Amino acid sequence: MTGVIAIDESGDLGSSGTTCFSMAAIVMMRSRHLMKVAKMIPDDGREHKWGNTDDSTRRALFKEMVSCQFNVVYSVVNKNQPSSGVYVYGNQLYEIFLRQVLADSMSALQCRDVNIIVDRSRFVTLDRLREIAQEEAVKADVNIKKCEKITSQQNKCIQIVDYVAGAVRSSMEHGDDTLSILDEKISVARRY
Repeated sequence: MTGVIAIDESGDLGSSGTTCFSMAAIVMMRSRHLMKVAKMIPDDGREHKWGNTDDSTRRALFKEMVSCQFNVVYSVVNKNQPSSGVYVYGNQLYEIFLRQVLADSMSALQCRDVNIIVDRSRFVTLDRLREIAQEEAVKADVNIKKCEKITSQQNKCIQIVDYVAGAVRSSMEHGDDTLSILDEKISVARRY
């Protein structure tokens, strides 16, 4: 059996703009486990995500997600007040979080084989993504079948994980409580 890890981020990578940066993953045995949630997202070719969806729709999606089979892992940081006192921005921050979320996701896998999909961004090349993923897979004794960057408009799993990453960032940045709907699904939560 081959599991799936879908990863997306929320917030910008600079010292100004959003206060926080988050990255989240949904870890599941099959993407069809999110079918009920995927059907709630309009199939209109637009990118549906946390930032362009109203609060009641977000909450309805999260309430439906509770009945689905998956785990969430995430990392979030207040970029200008990190608990470590070490300030990191840009692509370096993205790669640090990508590595941590991949490692945590692999620890939450319920099988040895996995397909990894990451929202397409300019912050990491496909070659670098695959290099990081392979390094973490060796440590976790996981076999990567596929590792791809995917445009979110083309993939409901990426859109769904965007909602999770957005909820994580909004929780830390604004005190939003939407993420608490998924408390039972969270396997690893890192706040820096």
